[in-house]
Amino acid sequence: MKKLLIVTFLGIFLSVLVIKNGAHATSWAELEPKEVHKRAEVIVVGKYDFTSKPKGRYMVFTSYEFNIQKVYKGDVTHNIRAGIDGYDVGWADEFQKDGGEFLLFLDKNKEFSFLTPVGGPNGMIQISDGKVQHDNITSRAYYEEFLKEQREKLIVKTSNESVQNSNNKYLYISSIVFFIGIVLFILSKRLTKINKK
Repeated sequence: MKKLLIVTFLGIFLSVLVIKNGAHATSWAELEPKEVHKRAEVIVVGKYDFTSKPKGRYMVFTSYEFNIQKVYKGDVTHNIRAGIDGYDVGWADEFQKDGGEFLLFLDKNKEFSFLTPVGGPNGMIQISDGKVQHDNITSRAYYEEFLKEQREKLIVKTSNESVQNSNNKYLYISSIVFFIGIVLFILSKRLTKINKK
């Protein structure tokens, strides 16, 4: 009975050690939002396509297609391959199914053929109903301010484009009116000459 108790105790102890070490195998140090922002070469908002074929499954990062809704930094197309820690796929998929999306701060890593989030989950900011979801109040405020600045830049850009388009429209109309005026002037001169004869 004593041997059975010792073996059981050792089995539980070893199981706890394995689980504990496994859980920390891909833990990430928390980075300041400014550091994440500074290191990012590409910043986008969108969703992972977890129905796409994953690549790099046996590395720290697995990559999936990422459907981009907005690009804030970097020269990227509508769809890219973006990395995600393999242990984060489950909760990220559930989060997206509930209507969430991600603001990704990505960098190019020589080890991978795809973009990876800066500092793993540090570069994966959850957004639900247009609001940043983050446990750290300071980080949440930083990312909310970042998104606010991006919206303001978009409004300014859109209004500048409207002014430019409006100016182009007036220039076009003025040119047409001027051309019609010249044609009418020439026709009136010719009619005057014909009437004099």
